[in-house]
Amino acid sequence: MMLHRHTLGTEWIAADEGTTRSQRLASSPPLAFARAALDPITVARLQGAVGNQTVLELLRGGTPVAGRPQPVVGLEAAVVFQRDKTEGKGSPAKRTIGGGQQQLWVVRDRTIGLGGGVLVSDLADFKSRVMGTSDKDGWTLVLAIHGSEDRLGAQAPPDWQKNAVFYRADDIEALFGKDEAFAKWRDEFGPTQLSLVSCQVSASFEKALITNLTRPGDKGVRQQGRGLGAGCKPVSNAWAIGEAPKTRRQYDRLDETGKQKALDKLGELNQKWGYYGAPPVPDDQLVHYYYDEDPKGEWVTVEVQVDNGKHELTPTGIPYWNRTFGPDAARFRQLCTQGVGTLKERESKAPTVAD
Repeated sequence: MMLHRHTLGTEWIAADEGTTRSQRLASSPPLAFARAALDPITVARLQGAVGNQTVLELLRGGTPVAGRPQPVVGLEAAVVFQRDKTEGKGSPAKRTIGGGQQQLWVVRDRTIGLGGGVLVSDLADFKSRVMGTSDKDGWTLVLAIHGSEDRLGAQAPPDWQKNAVFYRADDIEALFGKDEAFAKWRDEFGPTQLSLVSCQVSASFEKALITNLTRPGDKGVRQQGRGLGAGCKPVSNAWAIGEAPKTRRQYDRLDETGKQKALDKLGELNQKWGYYGAPPVPDDQLVHYYYDEDPKGEWVTVEVQVDNGKHELTPTGIPYWNRTFGPDAARFRQLCTQGVGTLKERESKAPTVAD
């Protein structure tokens, strides 16, 4: 997992697929551990050795480092978490909620998910497991997988080529569209919206995925394939807002004024960014998405960011969900081609970790 400093608060970005996870930093008794000692490599090693929660406790007790940016008012930022090996292996049935909710599926590389979700080895594994869903109401599929323009790749570090499986449009059609059992399930229970958290995909390739993986949504209409293009990546952030308590139970105990403050902040995030790369959710589902969907207690936004040619991502402030028709559509088209190309081969070595 490649990490580098992000300018917002105290957090790290996964540079490859542009995925971050912001964790709430609550006050706790100070520990004899300075945050200055925690460079990215040390954080990653600690996470693997002692687990995410222990590292979080260490950071909670750390002292701020002079000259480093502080969290933005109203938002509490922290560090990216590598998902524990036990995460994401729960039964898909437990993650199926009616009423137009969502499911997060992460293919092979656990570092490109934002907590929770279902980890699968490849798209064949995904297909066999997602067919356990029986939700006729309609739902959003959030699919996190490595990709570039006209190919997806089930692969993970440190050896990117070990048992890697690549998929072009004809592979997607053969695996999903031409499978009669899957097509029958999809047309009755499949997702009605796809949020593809994958780098640089072309509009035509995204359309192939939508056609084969989803059923029509409202008024019998499928979403359009919009793509990104070379150098453009979806960067996910999870926000823990200061106006909302940590748990649903604590929220339910707030007075009406307190609840409204939390709803107002969630409403602002929702209207601009949608949720997890998909369009804004209904107002009456704000609390559900914040507390009950993965990652619980955080609001997930997806932003288009652009490679500056030095393997560094530049924020654009453009929401992923309405990039081609929102107020920033013209600027998006200037920055991103939505074009066609090929997936670059990965070197069979661990990626460099940069501070």
